[in-house]
Amino acid sequence: MFLAGAACSAGGSDRDTDGDSDPACAGTSAARWVCEGTAPLSVGTGEEALLPLDDEGTLLLWRGTQGLQHVFVSARLAGSGALPVDRALVELRLWEPGAAEPLEEAQVFGAALWPDGDGVLVLGARYVVQDPARVVDRPLDLTVALRPVGGDVEGRGLVPVVVRWGPGQASPVADDTGAP
Repeated sequence: MFLAGAACSAGGSDRDTDGDSDPACAGTSAARWVCEGTAPLSVGTGEEALLPLDDEGTLLLWRGTQGLQHVFVSARLAGSGALPVDRALVELRLWEPGAAEPLEEAQVFGAALWPDGDGVLVLGARYVVQDPARVVDRPLDLTVALRPVGGDVEGRGLVPVVVRWGPGQASPVADDTGAP
């Protein structure tokens, strides 16, 4: 399952984000945030390829080598053509459905862009989850913004997700990180 911010009408900074002309932009704070982008963004998972999320929107949570935990997010920005850059800023946010503010947010600076037909891909953006207990096994909305460095386009997308611990990621002792 790939979901994108394509439900919002096209436009730029003059886009109507109060919902008067586009019902999709009158929804949750997360949906309104997505409507501020200038291009649709397909969102999935994967470290080395853009992979669709399963029917539940599962993002697997992995323990890193420095004591933190992360999920991999990949995305495709369509219609961007051949950009004169090969790096981007990726902004990731996890929201409770209907919440006014995100539970967690992160930025990945200098993410590599890969050409893909009429668009570009960012693969394996590591989203460090600061407090797994707040996000594991709960329905959430993931919003992603992709801004190529020096470009004039910003893709934004929203996808419903459930964060779950990856296989073999269980903690050998009980802790407060939400690990099984």
